[in-house]
Amino acid sequence: FVPVIGFVIVALAAIAFAAVPLWRKAPEKLSGKNRVILLAATSLSILGIGGGTYVLLGRPHLAVREAQGLESREMSAMVPYLIKRVRENPGDPRAWRFLAQAYMSVNDVRDAARALAREIAIRGRGDAVLNSAYGEALVLQNGGQVPPEAEEAFNDALKVDPRNTPARFYLGLAKAIRRDNAGAVALWESLLADTPSD
Repeated sequence: FVPVIGFVIVALAAIAFAAVPLWRKAPEKLSGKNRVILLAATSLSILGIGGGTYVLLGRPHLAVREAQGLESREMSAMVPYLIKRVRENPGDPRAWRFLAQAYMSVNDVRDAARALAREIAIRGRGDAVLNSAYGEALVLQNGGQVPPEAEEAFNDALKVDPRNTPARFYLGLAKAIRRDNAGAVALWESLLADTPSD
């Protein structure tokens, strides 16, 4: 509810900023009805362009997260509190992990990748699960492509745990994208060998 009130206030201010001077400078020959139509058209244009731009380019879900607080049962409501936690304790790797998990649960993979990168900066690259989670977030952020930074994370995961499942899967995907079919098949066959028959 609070984000809606904020949006209405900003929208009214924008309309007033554009409409009041237009109303004053409108040609005197325009009748009152035509002035109202001009004002309505201007207002709708501002709302359409501003609202559409915000929905397409903005991040309205962040305002909703903040407004819902702990009263919501949604995981997204925890994000502001986890952000506060990492700001108060930037060296706490567990706080960064929880924040990354919260971001992933609401499909905010870009911020999840950033949070995991911060955890890696604190812990180092000796955690296979952390490395593969970071690589996976980068892959999701890149629309299913495996960027070099993700490959590095997956290779770091395999150095710690040669049987790490996500690392082998995504490194196989990277090889397949580069048309290294033999390399991809070798990695995926190693996964099949470790997968229970059921």
